[in-house]
Amino acid sequence: MQIPTSQYLAGWAFADCLYINGLPISDAHQEVSPTDGKTYLTQWFERARFEYHPENAAPYNVLLGLLGREQLTKTPLPICRALNPSHCRRR
Repeated sequence: MQIPTSQYLAGWAFADCLYINGLPISDAHQEVSPTDGKTYLTQWFERARFEYHPENAAPYNVLLGLLGREQLTKTPLPICRALNPSHCRRR
């Protein structure tokens, strides 16, 4: 089992992390964020990715990765038909 590093412990406890985000599944490591292309200290959990942003003051220095946004940009959802059917035709 992985143990959250000290930077993540405050955010992990604050967000009731075990229930919401699951257990940590990786050690903290440097990773490029697909959201902005910058490198952050990152730790993966069962249902979330935490990024350490030292440029922000606590408690906003540990942020969740935008996993849903990343997936949506890869594969559009069928709901777009209701929003604008002309953009969702299958070819």
